[in-house]
Amino acid sequence: ARMNPGVGYVQGMNEICAPMYYLFAQDPLSSIESIEADTFFCFSLVMAEMQDAFVEDLNHTQGGMFGRMQHADEVLQHLTGLAHLNSLGVSPMLYMARWISSLMAQDLLLPDILRVWDALVGDLVGPHPLLHFFCSARVVAIRKELLAFSDMQCLGLLKRDGYPPVPVEDILKLAYKLRSAYSVSPLVERETQARAPLRENRLLSPMRRA
Repeated sequence: ARMNPGVGYVQGMNEICAPMYYLFAQDPLSSIESIEADTFFCFSLVMAEMQDAFVEDLNHTQGGMFGRMQHADEVLQHLTGLAHLNSLGVSPMLYMARWISSLMAQDLLLPDILRVWDALVGDLVGPHPLLHFFCSARVVAIRKELLAFSDMQCLGLLKRDGYPPVPVEDILKLAYKLRSAYSVSPLVERETQARAPLRENRLLSPMRRA
């Protein structure tokens, strides 16, 4: 918060920091000072990519919380046809906001957090990070259960204590499949077309000033 007052401290950041501290603390040769320094360094790198999700004024940007949830929800609906939650009024805000802001740290056991982070943390850059597809995959993985329940029952399934015992390896595999399908879907073409005028304006601006 002191180094980046524009973002400050937001609830959920500690959930990201804690597993890092635990991991570095497992090294018997590390001192408290080095553990804290390594944790802070890695936490800062992650926050550099995730910070827009913690700034309210940036909620509706691509990297903001609403923008991230919208992308994950689009993947969920257009690639899987699973619009059941939205039809029941179960907004992504009620479950995906928690998943995204904590990088799943609030919903997974520590060994699973570390395994999932092996894939997610190195893939946070860009408009389509693996995190979004993992969130979508987590819903698709319990599709049958969700389709059989009402709104409050569905919401209960998506909570940490109510989520069925699905191996994280299966969810990661499904996330990669969703990303592969997304890369050749019309959604990507529409995004590319939407960004094209912005890129053109950025290229022409220096020429116009000249």
